[in-house]
Amino acid sequence: MTDPKNQTDLWRFPTFLLWLVFMSIGMMPEIVFFLMRWAGRVVTQDALINSPWVITIGFTAFLVYFTLSRCYDEELPGSECWLRALLVGVVGMVAFFPFPLGILANVREIPDPWLRKVVYLVAGTKGVTWLYLLCLLARYYLFSNHRVFANLIYVYAYEEDEQLPECSGEDATEPEQVERKAVDAE
Repeated sequence: MTDPKNQTDLWRFPTFLLWLVFMSIGMMPEIVFFLMRWAGRVVTQDALINSPWVITIGFTAFLVYFTLSRCYDEELPGSECWLRALLVGVVGMVAFFPFPLGILANVREIPDPWLRKVVYLVAGTKGVTWLYLLCLLARYYLFSNHRVFANLIYVYAYEEDEQLPECSGEDATEPEQVERKAVDAE
């Protein structure tokens, strides 16, 4: 029998287009938030939520869940799944950060050169992380690379062979007692 993961799925391209809509909303959460509030004719005083951070946190949480699910589908250990999901969560928070992109049109009017560099740095970091997430999703959907999330290299590396000493309630923590235990062990 053929592996179901290697079969072509006709819904991959439409699903990627839906992800493009979500990614576009995440790129400009402030504009979308205020447009949605305007379209719903909700004034600030009547709004239940008055912050575009709800889009940022919501999209990031969904990306973390999506990454976690894809890693579990690839049968990775739970700790590695969570580390990869945490990495995508941090990247997602930066990519979906509510940053007014309209400020780039008027950045030359900022009198302090240091602040101009900060604006360029923040905008560039947001753009690069957004493109990174888009490339991950494109590899997953358009190129049928099911292991794209399982193959993420995470920064929070640990040695699997490394064994930490076990601590119990009766272990000594005072320096004199630790020295005595070291001498007794020799």
